[in-house]
Amino acid sequence: MDTRTRIGLQIRELRKAKGLTQDELAGMIDRSVEGLSNLERGVSLPGIDTLERLAEALSVPLREFLDLSGDPNLPQKRLELLAQLTALLHTLPDRQLKLALAQLQAIRDNG
Repeated sequence: MDTRTRIGLQIRELRKAKGLTQDELAGMIDRSVEGLSNLERGVSLPGIDTLERLAEALSVPLREFLDLSGDPNLPQKRLELLAQLTALLHTLPDRQLKLALAQLQAIRDNG
Protein backbone atom coordinates (compact mmCIF):
# COMPACT_ATOMS: atom_id res chain seq x y z
CA MET A 1 0.00 0.00 0.00
CA ASP A 2 1.43 3.38 -0.92
CA THR A 3 1.88 6.27 1.52
CA ARG A 4 -1.06 8.31 0.19
CA THR A 5 -3.46 5.40 0.62
CA ARG A 6 -2.16 4.53 4.08
CA ILE A 7 -2.40 8.11 5.35
CA GLY A 8 -5.84 8.47 3.80
CA LEU A 9 -7.00 5.33 5.56
CA GLN A 10 -5.72 6.68 8.88
CA ILE A 11 -7.51 9.99 8.36
CA ARG A 12 -10.79 8.27 7.53
CA GLU A 13 -10.68 5.88 10.47
CA LEU A 14 -9.68 8.60 12.95
CA ARG A 15 -12.49 10.82 11.65
CA LYS A 16 -15.03 8.04 12.03
CA ALA A 17 -13.77 7.14 15.51
CA LYS A 18 -14.30 10.76 16.56
CA GLY A 19 -17.82 10.66 15.15
CA LEU A 20 -17.14 13.43 12.64
CA THR A 21 -18.59 13.77 9.17
CA GLN A 22 -16.37 14.73 6.27
CA ASP A 23 -18.11 18.11 6.23
CA GLU A 24 -17.34 18.73 9.91
CA LEU A 25 -13.69 17.71 9.65
CA ALA A 26 -13.20 19.62 6.40
CA GLY A 27 -14.42 22.77 8.15
CA MET A 28 -12.09 22.18 11.09
CA ILE A 29 -9.02 21.92 8.84
CA ASP A 30 -10.06 24.62 6.37
CA ARG A 31 -10.42 22.26 3.42
CA SER A 32 -13.31 21.50 1.11
CA VAL A 33 -15.25 18.28 1.53
CA GLU A 34 -13.96 17.21 -1.87
CA GLY A 35 -10.39 17.95 -0.77
CA LEU A 36 -10.83 15.88 2.39
CA SER A 37 -12.44 13.08 0.40
CA ASN A 38 -9.43 13.08 -1.93
CA LEU A 39 -7.12 12.77 1.07
CA GLU A 40 -9.12 9.92 2.60
CA ARG A 41 -9.21 8.02 -0.68
CA GLY A 42 -5.48 8.45 -1.22
CA VAL A 43 -5.99 10.55 -4.34
CA SER A 44 -3.87 13.35 -2.91
CA LEU A 45 -1.17 13.52 -0.27
CA PRO A 46 -1.63 16.13 2.47
CA GLY A 47 1.08 18.68 3.09
CA ILE A 48 2.60 19.11 6.52
CA ASP A 49 0.32 22.09 7.29
CA THR A 50 -2.74 19.98 6.58
CA LEU A 51 -1.36 17.08 8.60
CA GLU A 52 -0.79 19.42 11.54
CA ARG A 53 -4.39 20.68 11.32
CA LEU A 54 -5.67 17.11 11.04
CA ALA A 55 -3.66 16.00 14.08
CA GLU A 56 -5.03 18.89 16.11
CA ALA A 57 -8.63 18.41 14.95
CA LEU A 58 -8.50 14.66 15.58
CA SER A 59 -6.59 15.00 18.88
CA VAL A 60 -3.75 12.72 17.83
CA PRO A 61 -0.01 13.31 17.65
CA LEU A 62 1.33 14.32 14.26
CA ARG A 63 3.54 11.22 14.26
CA GLU A 64 0.34 9.18 13.87
CA PHE A 65 0.40 10.09 10.18
CA LEU A 66 4.17 9.98 9.70
CA ASP A 67 5.00 6.54 11.09
CA LEU A 68 6.21 4.72 8.01
CA SER A 69 7.84 1.88 9.92
CA GLY A 70 5.04 -0.61 9.24
CA ASP A 71 5.29 -3.39 6.70
CA PRO A 72 4.22 -1.93 3.32
CA ASN A 73 3.29 -5.42 2.11
CA LEU A 74 0.53 -6.04 4.65
CA PRO A 75 -2.80 -6.93 3.06
CA GLN A 76 -5.27 -4.04 2.66
CA LYS A 77 -7.77 -5.61 5.08
CA ARG A 78 -5.18 -5.94 7.86
CA LEU A 79 -4.11 -2.33 7.39
CA GLU A 80 -7.75 -1.26 7.60
CA LEU A 81 -8.23 -3.25 10.81
CA LEU A 82 -5.08 -1.78 12.34
CA ALA A 83 -6.16 1.74 11.39
CA GLN A 84 -9.59 1.15 12.94
CA LEU A 85 -8.04 -0.20 16.12
CA THR A 86 -5.60 2.68 16.40
CA ALA A 87 -8.34 5.24 15.82
CA LEU A 88 -10.54 3.63 18.46
CA LEU A 89 -7.71 3.50 21.00
CA HIS A 90 -7.19 7.25 20.62
CA THR A 91 -10.76 7.85 21.79
CA LEU A 92 -10.44 5.90 25.06
CA PRO A 93 -9.66 7.52 28.39
CA ASP A 94 -6.62 6.11 30.23
CA ARG A 95 -8.64 3.77 32.46
CA GLN A 96 -10.38 2.14 29.51
CA LEU A 97 -7.15 2.08 27.51
CA LYS A 98 -5.48 0.06 30.27
CA LEU A 99 -8.41 -2.35 30.27
CA ALA A 100 -8.28 -2.69 26.47
CA LEU A 101 -4.56 -3.42 26.65
CA ALA A 102 -5.09 -6.12 29.27
CA GLN A 103 -7.81 -7.70 27.15
CA LEU A 104 -5.68 -7.67 24.01
CA GLN A 105 -2.79 -9.24 25.89
CA ALA A 106 -5.11 -11.96 27.18
CA ILE A 107 -6.38 -12.63 23.65
CA ARG A 108 -2.81 -12.84 22.36
CA ASP A 109 -1.66 -15.11 25.19
CA ASN A 110 -4.62 -17.48 24.87
CA GLY A 111 -4.43 -17.83 21.12
